[in-house]
This record gives sequence, structure tokens and C-alpha cells, in this order.
Amino acid sequence: MALFRNDSPGALSFEQGVRKAMWLEELQRKRDAAAVLRRQGRPVPPELEDETPPEDFSKPEEFKRFTNESPGALTLDQAVERHMAFLEKTRRRIATEQKAKVEARARAKKARMAEKLAAEGRGADSEVAHITPGEMVIPRVFQTPEVLAALAKVAAAQGVPLDRFRVGDARNRINPETGAPEFGFVDWIKGVPRQLFNAATPVQAYIAEPFESEKSTAVVLPPGGASMPPATAPSDTSLGYDPNGPGLFGAVKADPMGAAQALWHAGRAWQEARDRYEGGPAATTLYNGEGDAWKHARWNQRMVNAIGPERAKTFADFHERGPDNPVGERGMDLFNNQVGRTLEGDTSRMTIDELIRTGRLKTSPY
Repeated sequence: MALFRNDSPGALSFEQGVRKAMWLEELQRKRDAAAVLRRQGRPVPPELEDETPPEDFSKPEEFKRFTNESPGALTLDQAVERHMAFLEKTRRRIATEQKAKVEARARAKKARMAEKLAAEGRGADSEVAHITPGEMVIPRVFQTPEVLAALAKVAAAQGVPLDRFRVGDARNRINPETGAPEFGFVDWIKGVPRQLFNAATPVQAYIAEPFESEKSTAVVLPPGGASMPPATAPSDTSLGYDPNGPGLFGAVKADPMGAAQALWHAGRAWQEARDRYEGGPAATTLYNGEGDAWKHARWNQRMVNAIGPERAKTFADFHERGPDNPVGERGMDLFNNQVGRTLEGDTSRMTIDELIRTGRLKTSPY
């Protein structure tokens, strides 16, 4: 093998070699893209036809002979390491670009499928949408002034215009993968990653989890949570509850990350309560029973230690707002929520067990 030196005919500097390799790689991508367009019978843009190199690689740069003592000189190992790093960086960039192209093609295919399905609609049907089991679609014939007024009232209570749920409205939320509208209520909440609303999804990047230890043996009930439940339902005023406060949409819009944590801890508290009470006797039921009381107190205990008492109360209160929440059940939940929020600084589930055992939580509706 002949040894090449910097002044060998046709030799390129390291930097020139890298630039030429990058240009050849880009040239091949352009040729591949042009070939695809030609197979599809589509015109090829001039920029894909242009194969002019960015510089004349037939004229090597002027070289300075390097010795091991020259400033900036690299050993063979260093040069190989630098080149391998460059190749790895290039490989990752190409992989990222290819992945983005594949995803874009998949989205375009889904959008075309959605359009095709929409065109197959019968009668006046011309839209397809993402909907959730249990959601109700109201045909126009049922949209009487009385029905629309009732729906508008419920939507207003949640802080969202009813027209946002009307098919074809400019404010419909569009699924970016399919181009079809989606009408779930959570779909309207911006600023909170959607997966945070699924209590089964680990979101440790957002939410600290200091609530699993039960090593504590001494349970100290705070003064605010030590009293027995009142015999009659406490008034909204005494509990600081405003029935006209913000609904789900308003609360989430004002504090999206607080909402994410509140909903996460609600799911965890529900699961913990199920682990303790599911399948037990009627008095311990998770609905209007001991399990229900445990769940609400535990949820608020978790929230107060994660986001503080004021934010915890905001999200606990909006959970109780709604036209189909009986006063007696609401009073029970509000009382147990308040007791749970007195446990700031205490993350043990055993404390909630003790509150249940000593009768300091309300275990049935007023």
C-alpha cells in the first residue's frame, strides 16, 4: 500500500472529506426522492434535479504538513474517534428524518381514509369523528330550544361554550393524527398532557410520589381533623364551598399542572381505596360508605402534600359541583375532603385508617 501524505495528488483534508461525504449523502437522497416522483408520474422540482457540488472537490485545499508537535494535530486514535462520532451523529439525524417522513405518510394515509369514510356517509352525513363510548350524539330533530338551553347551562357551568361540541364548528378540536374532530371533554383542555388524566399512566416526570410508605407507627390526628362529624349537614359557608365556583374547564385552564396532579392523585386514592374495600360488606362500600369516606380523605391528603391546601381545595370543590350531586352526598364528601386537607405533612395511609376507626370521617350521606 502506498502511504498518502498531505501533498499526495488528489488528497483531501479531513474537513473537505467530511463536506464531500455530506454532499454525496444529500445528493443520494435527492436522487431517491426524484425517482419516487418519476415513478408516480409527478413533476420533479428543479432543486431535486440540481446536482451541482457546493465546491470543487477536484482541487484539494492547500495543506500544511503536520507533525505530532503541530498545534491541533490529532493522533490516529483521536481522528478515528472524531470520525466515528460524526458518523453516529449523521446516522441519528438520518434516522430521525426517516421516522418523521414515515409518521407524516402515516398521518396523511389516515387523513385520506377519514375523508373516504366521510364520503361514504348516508343521507346528509358527511363527517367522521372520534367519540367515546357513553357520549351522546343529539340529532338536529331533538335540538329543541329547551334541550339546547339546558345543554348550554351545563356547558356554561363548566366554562366551555356549547358550540364547541357542534359538528363543523370552527372551534372543534382536530385530532392531529387523522384530521377528524374529537369531542371528549378532556380533548378541550390545553396545557396538560392527555396521558396525565389516566391514573394508570406513570407520570413521575411531573408528579412526586412520596405517599407509599407506611412505616410510621405513631398516628397523630391534627386538631382540625380530630372532631367528630356534625350530626347535620354542614353549610356550604362553614366549609368555604362556593357552588358557583369554576367548573372543570375553568379550574384546569387556570392551573393545568395543578389539575394534572389533582387528577393523578384522585386515581391513586381510588385504587388504594379499592384495594382496601372492594368486595367488603355493604357498610364499607366505595359509594356512600366507609370506602367512599376513606377515598375522599386520602385524595385530599395526597393533594395537600403535593400542591398545597388552596389548590387542593380548588380541585376538590369543583369535583362536587354538578346538577346531579345530591346535597347529602355533597356534604359528606366536602366534610371528608376538609379533614383530609388537615393532614398536610402526613403522607401515611395509616392516618386515614385511624380516622375511620375513631369515627372522625363521615361514612354515610347526610
